[in-house]
Amino acid sequence: MVFQRKNSCSGLQMVWRGAAYSKLALRHNFFIFSSFPEAPIVIPVRTIALLGMIFLGAQPAVARDTLHDFPLSDALANAEARDKLDPGIKFYFGTQKHPKVVKRFGEWGTNKKTNAFGKDDKVACEWVFLSAMLELQERAQKEGGNAVIDIKSNYRGRETVSNDTYQCGAGAIMAGVALKGTVVRIAD
Repeated sequence: MVFQRKNSCSGLQMVWRGAAYSKLALRHNFFIFSSFPEAPIVIPVRTIALLGMIFLGAQPAVARDTLHDFPLSDALANAEARDKLDPGIKFYFGTQKHPKVVKRFGEWGTNKKTNAFGKDDKVACEWVFLSAMLELQERAQKEGGNAVIDIKSNYRGRETVSNDTYQCGAGAIMAGVALKGTVVRIAD
């Protein structure tokens, strides 16, 4: 391979002579690459510089994914939760005792995410927990149930049963809660 540098009135040209004829030319702030003069590829100099910076400066990113166990009592005592959760639908977590089940409608799952950018993990997790609870509530109403029992965390497919806490995965920009519960009608 031989590179020849030629200066001409049209700008800098680099000519490569090998098995095929190619040329790379800088003309009016554009790089022109052409193996065939009738079909050149024209790329702006700024684009080449930007791509170079991206490729040279790219480092592998390490994303934060912290798994938290937060108290159910804090999340359910939140003003938003008190306002939005229907008191006619009862929620029983883990192995909490509940009245006799009259009818079972099936087990349902939720998988909710929310924006956590610039937020405290607990605040973001309480918000997304409420979203997951609202989805369970909507499912109970739709099926004709009045309670959701045996609610457990199911973050990334790993079930965790607790009467007192829920699991939330929090990162730099997202937080997520996944729950599973059985929709039922319980005796009044």
